Amino acid sequence: MSTVSLARIRPLGGRVHEIGVRLGRSVFGDRVGAAIFLGACCFLPLYWRVGVFITDTYTVANTLVAVADGHLFVERAVYGPGLDAPWMHLVDGRAYGRNYGQVVFTLPFLWTLEAVAAVTDLRIALAGGVSLLVLALSVQVGVLAGRRRAFALLGSAAALAFFAVNATVATPLDPRWFALAALQASTMVAAALVGVVLYRLLARLHNRRVGTVAGVLAVLATPVGFWASLPKRHVLVALLALCTFYALFRSRDAAGSRRALRFRALAYVPVGLTAWVLAPEALVLFAALAAVDLPTARSNDPRTLLAVGAVFALSLVPFFLTNVLIAGNPIRSPMLLPSYEGGVVSTPGSAPSVFGGPVLSQAVAAVTRLGSTFARGFAVAIGHPGRLVETFVRSGYVEGVAVRDGGEAINLALLESAPVLGALLALPALVAVRRPDRATIERWFRSPAGTTDALAGMYVLGLTLFYLPRLPLHAQITVRYLLPLFPVLLYVVTRVPAIRNAMTCTRTFAWTFAGSSLLGGQLLLAGLALAEPTLGEAVQVHAWLGLVVALAVGGWAVVVTATDRHCDRLGAVCLGMAAGSGLVFLVLSGVSHFSYAGDFALPAGRVVGEALSGVVTG
Repeated sequence: MSTVSLARIRPLGGRVHEIGVRLGRSVFGDRVGAAIFLGACCFLPLYWRVGVFITDTYTVANTLVAVADGHLFVERAVYGPGLDAPWMHLVDGRAYGRNYGQVVFTLPFLWTLEAVAAVTDLRIALAGGVSLLVLALSVQVGVLAGRRRAFALLGSAAALAFFAVNATVATPLDPRWFALAALQASTMVAAALVGVVLYRLLARLHNRRVGTVAGVLAVLATPVGFWASLPKRHVLVALLALCTFYALFRSRDAAGSRRALRFRALAYVPVGLTAWVLAPEALVLFAALAAVDLPTARSNDPRTLLAVGAVFALSLVPFFLTNVLIAGNPIRSPMLLPSYEGGVVSTPGSAPSVFGGPVLSQAVAAVTRLGSTFARGFAVAIGHPGRLVETFVRSGYVEGVAVRDGGEAINLALLESAPVLGALLALPALVAVRRPDRATIERWFRSPAGTTDALAGMYVLGLTLFYLPRLPLHAQITVRYLLPLFPVLLYVVTRVPAIRNAMTCTRTFAWTFAGSSLLGGQLLLAGLALAEPTLGEAVQVHAWLGLVVALAVGGWAVVVTATDRHCDRLGAVCLGMAAGSGLVFLVLSGVSHFSYAGDFALPAGRVVGEALSGVVTG
């Protein structure tokens, strides 16, 4: 009997293993992608605080509670003082939230946390989970390095020590925070996948070294890591946008027409899912994709367009269905509904509403509104260039913004938030040196890399013009409305040959990254302890440091590109310092600067955070 049972179980186990391997390859690509994911999932929880950082979170968290209870309308305010939170809407006397796509994505995380909490203390379980991730990361790195046993032993010791330290100081987590913790866990996983998708894209386009460095930078040296544990939509939207980039590249790089069509259709799926999260940003992504895809496609015959359109329509079904259930109209998203203010109908959200009328006319109106928004963005860029500077280069103290941030200058410009993007200064020099003619530009535009580059340019332009009329704005911290642009701009940076050459000097980059993060971070911490700055002053120290390093990276990239010299090691040093500057801001902001964001999910973080908060802010 036992022999027969084992004979049946073994094939089943083999099939399960095969399915797991295929799933892992489809998500991570290879062991390097898995290592990037595991590394991010080990790092991001270190400064994870379970709490509300921005009041908009009340609406999304309460919406998650409602959907978990089995309905779309929000009956009770588990988080916040009441239902009249920002972006709560009223329909037929019932309150409805927003970002339903993000909420549904979070449901498995909530169910997992609740199931674990039914068996053991959740904080102990979280510490155990991160410890297992540390062990898994060690095994993956050991396999890649050819020293699996040594790394497995080292990882086991580190995992046991990590768990023991956290178990010693663990305190219970109130069950009312489970939904919010699930939201944060889902955005951390999305942030880790941002690094994976960027790695896979650049590994195919260039090589694994460039992809690895870019994937690590996306999580550790840009605001993607900052917003990873803050349950806003931006990280998820960034992930979906990158998936579109990857699918479009694969559609142009594929050998067979059938495979190319499959990936071309898949490029539109993230657009539909983005609409389920926030419709206007999906419209921007769709406009950029369509503008690049149609002119560069292998074929635009009716059969091909019908297949692509059918897949795109299927991806929009969750968005349409949610809108029908809430507003009775597939086009009218929740953000177009009247705002909820204590049960009283107020004005609609920031986007103009179009009530009544045929669905087609409302769709045309949505496209018209997008065009008018782009026009306003152009007008702001031309008429108020200072706002471009405050958004992209140097923020400083902006009176109209700081007054709503408690009088503190706590917002960073794009370049201050991610100094590694200073390398973008080399793009004009690259164009000037190469001086491509029309034929060269046409060949580039139709190549897999050129098509992806064009999509990057269109998406950056579109999202910038869409949000520029509202920027700079309070509570942005790192220009969060433009967060999806950070990994896209990092992709653009890697398209500069000088940057790619510097990224191949991985040892120099890694040692500089580690040194500037550890030693530079300690020096900065000591300086802040002596100065006893306010929150705004501490953030502006990071701003100036980031700007100086960004200019150093940009200056090196411009000189090397313009003169065609090879100073790869110096470039690796500059990139490592820029990455270290971004990582130091990431850690100190999560651990000490914004300590009011809640209590640490991992028990040991509370002890370290309390010590550093007292040191940095006096």
